[in-house]
Amino acid sequence: MEKVRKSNNAPDYLQKAVKVVFAQLEEDEQKYKDMPASKAIKVFGERAVAALIKEFSQLDQGVMPGKPVVEAVDPTTLTRANIAQALDAINLVKEKRSGTMKARSCANGSKQWKFLKDDESISSPTMGLESLMISFMIDMYEGRDVAIFDIPGAYLHAGIPDDQKILLRFKGEFVDIMCKVNPEHKENIVYEKGKKVLYVRVVRALYGCIQSALLWYNLYSSTLRKMGFELNPYDKCVANKIINGKQCTMTWYVDDNKLSHKDPAVVTEVLEEISKHFGNLTITRGKKHTFLGMNITMRKDKKFEIEMKDQLLETIQSFGEKIEGEVANPATKNLLHIPEEDEDLDEEREKRFHSVVAKLLYLMKRARPDLEPAVSFLCTRVSVCKKSDWNKLKRVLQYVNTTIDDVRVVGASSLDDIFTFVDASYAVHQNF
Repeated sequence: MEKVRKSNNAPDYLQKAVKVVFAQLEEDEQKYKDMPASKAIKVFGERAVAALIKEFSQLDQGVMPGKPVVEAVDPTTLTRANIAQALDAINLVKEKRSGTMKARSCANGSKQWKFLKDDESISSPTMGLESLMISFMIDMYEGRDVAIFDIPGAYLHAGIPDDQKILLRFKGEFVDIMCKVNPEHKENIVYEKGKKVLYVRVVRALYGCIQSALLWYNLYSSTLRKMGFELNPYDKCVANKIINGKQCTMTWYVDDNKLSHKDPAVVTEVLEEISKHFGNLTITRGKKHTFLGMNITMRKDKKFEIEMKDQLLETIQSFGEKIEGEVANPATKNLLHIPEEDEDLDEEREKRFHSVVAKLLYLMKRARPDLEPAVSFLCTRVSVCKKSDWNKLKRVLQYVNTTIDDVRVVGASSLDDIFTFVDASYAVHQNF
């Protein structure tokens, strides 16, 4: 299709048909992405406004009673320094595939970096992929009951210390929407350069603020410790507690959690305790789960399957050229060979190459380790990609398309020992 689209020799009717198809594909790709709320209001009208009102209500009232995310500010009390450090609100709206509208409000925290103190740390731990895999292996081997759950609006549960509280600035039409949610804000409206502006103080860990991830981690980990869990010294997003003589394990990645114990009743009790702290949880129980984009099936033979077919198909589509033909492996024997003379890629294909390789890297580490040698090599070429690299990437995608229904199967025959194998290679690429 790509060749036909660029060919001047194809019949007019065929060129027109191909243009229509590609236009539809590009439209579908863009349709379900976040768009600036001001544009969404023009496109979707009151549906977008209704989604923003729902989101702003959460900011004003909080995810749980008595936990507002922002509070009113008297603009006459603000200094020039306060205003200079204020963060702009970023409002986005997305139409989901179900047809519903979802709005998100966050802060543009990029300005905060220059105000950080030299000794101030904002980094937050996240669970390692190896921890998740080992944890699932233990669950399967011991026959544990597993629950996957997430905490809606997780960050918004964490309070910001008084010395870290920041100002958030709403402008234009978004001032009116915030005032519709809470009319008390009307008395704090000011005008800057002829435009309505409303300042509010952020008192909880709003998305976009650079310290929010760490504030949420500190709150959640301390809550688990108060419940009797002990953090793993090698991965601070893994916690264990002995309940009724059996180990109960919690692993989490920001607001996505996996909880397991031999007794399903214990899992239920822990979930109920967590919901007391953070409100209603979104929970899945049983043998099939989706966690961090991975579709996981727990089998009867102490093993589990991982598949990410939808993401693989999406990656193939993002390549921008038709992928067809079956191949038996993801690379030929010339994978590591770099021609001395090679054709440069245009800027568009360079960006696409980098994007597709990054997606494959994520998918390979989780669901398709058979792609690792080819993808690892292509990762070394993202900054100097040539036509031969493009063809090697296309070969990988042909293999993915050929084996699209393959799943990764993981399990253990014993938990007595866990080994890590490390193989170091030296000077295998031209840039060493």
